[in-house]
Amino acid sequence: MTEIVIGAGREVYSKTETKGFRQVSREEAKEVMRQCHSRGMTHTVMQCQGLFYAICSCCRCCCVPTRLKKNYGIEYAMARNRNIVADFQKQRL
Repeated sequence: MTEIVIGAGREVYSKTETKGFRQVSREEAKEVMRQCHSRGMTHTVMQCQGLFYAICSCCRCCCVPTRLKKNYGIEYAMARNRNIVADFQKQRL
């Protein structure tokens, strides 16, 4: 369990047990993030059409945005945003 669906689309995934998704508590989500971080995984907040929809944790060799930027020079496949939490909160209002 390395991907946490948030925001847009969470209601779809929460009803899709067959794909391995299930609803978790805030504390369980934090523990997942701690475990992924302790394994050295890269964390990204996924966004599509201006809506945040997932926190993804994966190894650096498998991270699609990292590979797009590193191997193909696609600069905007991944961007840093120190205000990501504040931006997500604004989206939810």
